[in-house]
Amino acid sequence: MNVTSLLETPNSLPSGLEAMYDHNMKRIQGLSPQESKIAKLALLRVLHSKTNMTVNQIQGALATHYEPGSFEVGKYDEGSIIPGEVIVSVCCGLLHLSDSVELD
Repeated sequence: MNVTSLLETPNSLPSGLEAMYDHNMKRIQGLSPQESKIAKLALLRVLHSKTNMTVNQIQGALATHYEPGSFEVGKYDEGSIIPGEVIVSVCCGLLHLSDSVELD
């Protein structure tokens, strides 16, 4: 990386909100399968939430495993807690930590 490439970066970004979302979703799809799954599940949980979620809430949601299509209650696995910084990182800018420690 050099100064010239850093100065050219804004010119390579898409213009418009929809194009930016498409760009970031492509970045998520280009992550490892595990990272991509974490990002998609986190975004899905936040999008379907009726309020802002705290870091602990999204971590708990991602650490609860269930059989898709089943009506059985999921099983929480404390060993599956994903650090908030990792969740934010794999979401490629579509989630952020606010000062109130919620994921928006």
